[in-house]
Amino acid sequence: MKIARAALVIICSALACAGCAMPGDTVRPKNTMVFDAAYANFMAQLSWSAYAAPDFKAYRLVKSRTDRNPSCAAGHVVMSGDDSAVTGFSETGLETGEYYYRLCLDKTDGTTLQSEVERIFVKSGPFEQGVPGPGGF
Repeated sequence: MKIARAALVIICSALACAGCAMPGDTVRPKNTMVFDAAYANFMAQLSWSAYAAPDFKAYRLVKSRTDRNPSCAAGHVVMSGDDSAVTGFSETGLETGEYYYRLCLDKTDGTTLQSEVERIFVKSGPFEQGVPGPGGF
């Protein structure tokens, strides 16, 4: 199982970024945390390291099947939450094809940090492989 890694841009020092972002802007400061994506056991498994700075507001995970660069501003949100200790999400029921994920981190100052895009390829969905759905056999 190959795991892809992408950088989620975090922690912008006041000295390095003074005046570099306006509320609503997406910024890409120097420091990063890991965002991993894999497909195993008929589910997309996405994980990241926790953001511990006091300006944390929320995580949002966006997904697209057609847009290779899903937007934090307009992407389809598959998970969101305001608990900075949450460091993963699993999505089941995916059909055959490609999926593109991006992790967005909203800060209290109105800016959004975003990861690089992670691609997951599903060769065949669970129903195509004879795995029972809800209710079993």
